[in-house]
Amino acid sequence: MCLQNYLKFNEGNEVPKLYTLWSGLICLSVAISRKVMIDRGQFRIYPNMFVLLAGDSGNRKTSGRDIAKKLILDAIPDVILSANQETRQGITNFMQSKMQIRTFSPREGELIEYHPLAILCGELANYVALDPAGMITFLTDIYDNEDYLYRLKNEQHFLHNPYVTMLACAVPTWITSQVKATTFCEGFGRRAIFVCDDSDIRIDEPFMTLEGIA
Repeated sequence: MCLQNYLKFNEGNEVPKLYTLWSGLICLSVAISRKVMIDRGQFRIYPNMFVLLAGDSGNRKTSGRDIAKKLILDAIPDVILSANQETRQGITNFMQSKMQIRTFSPREGELIEYHPLAILCGELANYVALDPAGMITFLTDIYDNEDYLYRLKNEQHFLHNPYVTMLACAVPTWITSQVKATTFCEGFGRRAIFVCDDSDIRIDEPFMTLEGIA
């Protein structure tokens, strides 16, 4: 029902439906965070996702991201967002600070600490521009890691239960030219969901549905 409402909310704009659907799933992923998981014995599956809205310039992928970001900020005022451009050192240092720690109680008497981060960037190329290879490797490593350790010469950053979710936009030519084939095939490409839509939706006067106004 939540996703149906989100799709209805976006009926009056030019964002392709696939972009809207996966942006809505990211909203749910950020809201649920690490408080829900599927137990598979030795493995636990959490709802964090890396979603890339892939398409040519001008196809409204950034608009889809913007609508999802606004909804998340309105619904979760204390959400921990990434900056517009980052380095892995900056991210891990930020995530390990006490102000960014979140906790929840799955049962009485038990308190679980985790470190969430929502990456909602316009263009992935701009987000990782300071260190493209290092950032792609970082995102690959932290995706399903329960304990992430990043060690520098004079300090180390440790994160227990990181939870990183990403909604980003990308032009296909950047993906093929900048992300090494080995990195894509062996790591990042297996974790990221590439949503491609070449729909050419034209609405002379975009509008907000009654559900959206309400």
